[in-house]
Amino acid sequence: MIKPAIITVTYNSSDKIERFLNSLLLNSSNIKEVFIIENNSPDKLKTETICKKYSKKLHLTFTFNQNVGFGKSCNLGVTLSKSKYFIFLNPDTELNEGSLETLINHYSSNNADIIGGKALTYQGKPHGSAVRIPNLFIGIFEFSNLGKLLKISGAHKKFYYEDREILKSIKDEVVDAVSGGYMLTNKEVWNKLKGFDENIFMYLEDVDFGKRAKDIGLKTVFCPHSVIWHVGGASSKNKYRINHQSWFDSRKYYYRKHFGLLSNTIIQAIYTVEEYFLKKFKSI
Repeated sequence: MIKPAIITVTYNSSDKIERFLNSLLLNSSNIKEVFIIENNSPDKLKTETICKKYSKKLHLTFTFNQNVGFGKSCNLGVTLSKSKYFIFLNPDTELNEGSLETLINHYSSNNADIIGGKALTYQGKPHGSAVRIPNLFIGIFEFSNLGKLLKISGAHKKFYYEDREILKSIKDEVVDAVSGGYMLTNKEVWNKLKGFDENIFMYLEDVDFGKRAKDIGLKTVFCPHSVIWHVGGASSKNKYRINHQSWFDSRKYYYRKHFGLLSNTIIQAIYTVEEYFLKKFKSI
């Protein structure tokens, strides 16, 4: 029987964490231990106080960390855990009873190396639970605002598998990458890939992880049968629910890492110009 550890990174999470922990209690028979890594947010002491109430019920370990980014904090959680299997879960999520058991069973039945479940907003709209590895087309027209300005929707549909309607699928699907907000894998895979790339502070670390997994022939599966509820962007307090500078840095880094000189000559120029004008005219 697979009993994974839960690894969760918190930042400005005190108003969401109790609902999250209560949903873990509904699935506690399938959880070995829980690690909460707090990234030094303003409400860290409040989050700690809430988590302490669950320390015995969930075998929960609460750890203060510097704000070193999502991926690096997830990597710390893995090193703290003695479990062979672990699930990354965002603190602004809520599991249904049986969600973890379903994900674990489908992980085994698919002989998967990595598996992710289906995240829905509280209004029932799907989040980006599964994505394709970005190409230059996606980088230009989905990762910048050019797609919206030019009314080119193909990159968005391609990136989120909307052309295949994977998020509406009723069967498990092999995909390129799944969201790091609800992902199950094991330590052997983690060690092969050396965890999340710690050069990425936030955003695209899961896409980068999926690409590296695919490059060495590992199998990533999207499981629509395991459903969680996800607020999304809860750690960012601006109206766009996104840390813009982290997004700017991540997309630039991703393409420098995975693409050649010609592609980067094009895409880095687009990103730099867009970032300049968005900041200049205070659009963010």
